[in-house]
Amino acid sequence: MRTPIGTTSSEGKKPTTPTIGTATAGDASATVAFTAPSYTGKGGALTYVATSTPGGITGSSSTSPITVNGLNNGTSYTFTVALLTSYGVSSDASAASNSVTPVAPPFFPQFFPTFVT
Repeated sequence: MRTPIGTTSSEGKKPTTPTIGTATAGDASATVAFTAPSYTGKGGALTYVATSTPGGITGSSSTSPITVNGLNNGTSYTFTVALLTSYGVSSDASAASNSVTPVAPPFFPQFFPTFVT
């Protein structure tokens, strides 16, 4: 019996699930750390995809961490990470990360004007 394309790696099984690490908030973004799974399947390039809840906003990288841009400041997010192989096979999504809330940095003018009277 042949395995349908796109459902398993060439060894006949899916990659194992990445382990979620810590998410850190930025300005309209978050950085999501993870540990690569023990089994990634055969093949070349690996892409890790972090997905936000809410919104389903994604970021991707070939290594940890992943930066997810386009988030709304003031909204609380969690993230999951999944592995996508070069064969188009995806691992299951990781557990959810800690919750983070992106915020704009405070504005601190570097120089205040000096007025001479």
